[in-house]
Amino acid sequence: MRSITHICGLNAGFLFLFTRIVQILEKVRFASIHDFIFLVDFIFYVWYNEGMRKCSKCKVKKSLDDFHNYKNGKDGKQHYCKDCVNSQVPNKMKKMKETATHKQCRICEKMVDKKIMYVTYCKPCEAKRARETTIEKKYGITMSEYDVLFDSQDGLCGVCSKASKISLCVDHDHKTGVVRGLLCRQCNSAIGQLGDNIEGVASALRYLMKD
Repeated sequence: MRSITHICGLNAGFLFLFTRIVQILEKVRFASIHDFIFLVDFIFYVWYNEGMRKCSKCKVKKSLDDFHNYKNGKDGKQHYCKDCVNSQVPNKMKKMKETATHKQCRICEKMVDKKIMYVTYCKPCEAKRARETTIEKKYGITMSEYDVLFDSQDGLCGVCSKASKISLCVDHDHKTGVVRGLLCRQCNSAIGQLGDNIEGVASALRYLMKD
């Protein structure tokens, strides 16, 4: 909360505001005292809020000086105040440790031999990060949702019910994009080769059941 001195600012500014109110009163006839109070409140509100805006994250009204410049934003400022922006600085902006032979991974933050680094990530973290990104972009599910599916199937393929040495594939309807479950690579490939539909699987079943 700003102090009375800060709200009023310099005496000259307050005097100017008071003068403007008097000038308006000389030209306007008010139906009631309520109209007069409303006008005065409105003028003070506009003057008080000039050069202020509310942060979209912390919801606190702050001076425009508390926001970084952004030419496409309202008032030429960012939506988040500087404090909120600084609190969200991602790990990729953090300076990582480095020696002649080792470098710190930005994800696990372990010191890793540079020979097994992908620029800023160690190989295990890079593989995990790439897989998470692929799953989210291609199938529209997060790794948390993937893990829920995995646990619901007890870590087994949804078709052959066998454990897989590698990560289970995400099986989805190619027409609707709806995720159906997790399959081992062999079963997922087989369904795809059969047209990814019931007719193809049924046709293969009839063939196998022939005498």
